[in-house]
Amino acid sequence: VVMAIRPLTLAELSVAINVNPSGSFSQDEVMRDQISHCGYFLTIKEDEVGLIHQSAKDYLLRETSDSNPELEFFRVKKEVGNLEITRKCLNYLQNSALKSEKVDLKDTV
Repeated sequence: VVMAIRPLTLAELSVAINVNPSGSFSQDEVMRDQISHCGYFLTIKEDEVGLIHQSAKDYLLRETSDSNPELEFFRVKKEVGNLEITRKCLNYLQNSALKSEKVDLKDTV
């Protein structure tokens, strides 16, 4: 599960969960299809994917454990979610964005 501070675009979410084009379907079409399997839990407005309501985010990020172990599976611990987002970002930078050219950190002010 990926939890972000802001709604992600279809392209960003596709990168975050490793969705690729399939056959004659574009990456966005594949992502839209996967989101459709989430029912009304996720929404797509223009190009952004978000949770249907703040209460859904509150439920997923709740601090207290659920007494039902099946529902507890869906709880997202902030530190685990943040670590996963960091891993995805670093992996993207290492394997995609920075793969072809070097970045000189001394030139940035």
